[in-house]
Amino acid sequence: MTKSSYLEDIYSGELDTEIKAFVKKKVIELIRSEDNCKSGSVLQGMEYRPDKIAAYYLGDERLGWMIDIANDFTDGIQEYWLGRILKIPVIEKIAPYLA
Repeated sequence: MTKSSYLEDIYSGELDTEIKAFVKKKVIELIRSEDNCKSGSVLQGMEYRPDKIAAYYLGDERLGWMIDIANDFTDGIQEYWLGRILKIPVIEKIAPYLA
């Protein structure tokens, strides 16, 4: 059993494309857990911009992929319409597992 899953469908808002990445299974489980998420929404000026949403809620524009995983998004930036309620991972609960 491996500690990582090979995910082919992680969306990169920065690159506006899907990327392939190794992510620890534990991290994916933590991100998807309701206990490790808070509620947020797509605010004006952040529509279709997971990078801006990640910067606002998580403090790092490169973490948009976490929001995609938490919300089970599969349609890339089309999922980020104005006013949409999002599950936002609580980075402090997940960060220790990212290393």
